[in-house]
Amino acid sequence: MAKLKGLAKLEETESGWETNAPGDKFFDHTLVQYKAEVQLSRDAEAEVLQKKQEFEAAKNKFKDVTKRNLKLEQNIAKAIAGDPRYGDDSALYESTGRVRKSERQTGLTRKKKNGGNTE
Repeated sequence: MAKLKGLAKLEETESGWETNAPGDKFFDHTLVQYKAEVQLSRDAEAEVLQKKQEFEAAKNKFKDVTKRNLKLEQNIAKAIAGDPRYGDDSALYESTGRVRKSERQTGLTRKKKNGGNTE
């Protein structure tokens, strides 16, 4: 995975310092001290990337389980609709988020003559 924003800049400075002035101090820090601080960023980055992988795995698990459970829910609703004690016109069927049979519109439409003009 790509480095998080900022770490590349820290490592660029680390590399340049190591190449050009490894024994010098800047801002009251030695190269060794700076490297120790940069390592904290590397460790934090590794943790972030690990959490991202864990999140993606959890998200995929959620999608898979939910897809399976939505199919189960659909079959439950079909079973309620087909059960003679309840059926597709019952409150139980409606409570699954579906429309009772008696409340469904037929879908039948009648075309108006003359394109809808009444003249």
